[in-house]
Amino acid sequence: ALVLTLLVGFAACIEHRPADTRIQKDSAEKVVEAPKKLRGLRVYEGQIPCVDCSGIYQHLALKGDTAGVFRLTEIYKNATEDGDETLVTNGVWKRYKTKRQQTPVTIFYLCEGSFKDSTREQRYEVGKDRITQLDVNGKRIDSSFRYTLKLVKYVK
Repeated sequence: ALVLTLLVGFAACIEHRPADTRIQKDSAEKVVEAPKKLRGLRVYEGQIPCVDCSGIYQHLALKGDTAGVFRLTEIYKNATEDGDETLVTNGVWKRYKTKRQQTPVTIFYLCEGSFKDSTREQRYEVGKDRITQLDVNGKRIDSSFRYTLKLVKYVK
């Protein structure tokens, strides 16, 4: 009876995620390692759309080359009756290249906490002096709104 009680207790502590939050890997996507050419600290800024506020200002700092740590500060404009609300996320990131329809795409993959146990994951497609946020499955967001952050600081 004691063993059964302990097993039930431990099972109750396990986080269960709904099936619709799992990321679907694109079977046509081939992942290749990105070259080590981006080093140091990169800071991106911009405003993305928000469903229930005036917009989300994002300030993303990435430290490392093909992997490292990040800090994402998000300010939800007019989110509460008191005004803006700020959310700060820290974690790890890695950079990789994919091949979709013969076009290589560089992706920044961010995980809150660690890669193995993350409560929030984000992907950004890397462009020249900008990054564009992707959906949870790593695909472009089909919207007329902008999901782009501009590079504002780069320190080697």
